[in-house]
Amino acid sequence: MNARCFSRFPAMLVVALGCATTSGLRNEALDEGVVRIYQAPLRETIEAGREAMVGSGIEVKEVNDVGDNTWMILGNKGGGIASYGELVRMVLSGSENGPTTVRVITKKRMATNVFAEGDWSRSIYDQMDLKLGAGS
Repeated sequence: MNARCFSRFPAMLVVALGCATTSGLRNEALDEGVVRIYQAPLRETIEAGREAMVGSGIEVKEVNDVGDNTWMILGNKGGGIASYGELVRMVLSGSENGPTTVRVITKKRMATNVFAEGDWSRSIYDQMDLKLGAGS
């Protein structure tokens, strides 16, 4: 092996360790993220959450029932010239009569991505407030 191959290995390792993945975000604790509570039924809040993510320019990749009246929405904010993109997860838990607790977490695809938004919760919650009334 030549020395040039070994000199690239540390840089590749740092890049690999600094990457966020959909499966990694899916497996994070469900109680992580910026919290807001809506006085609305779970089903209505799930739909409002999905629409709010799309309205924020986030592509919804998955909407899953994770059990115990809890749903997870995973989305991707694509990259551009100055950004590698971000992953967004919303966890909604409640009942058919409300209230519903919502948690939003954002992860940069690359930890060194200084041009990423960093937190999509405000944009998402602003849009959900319009559909469901102000959350607390």
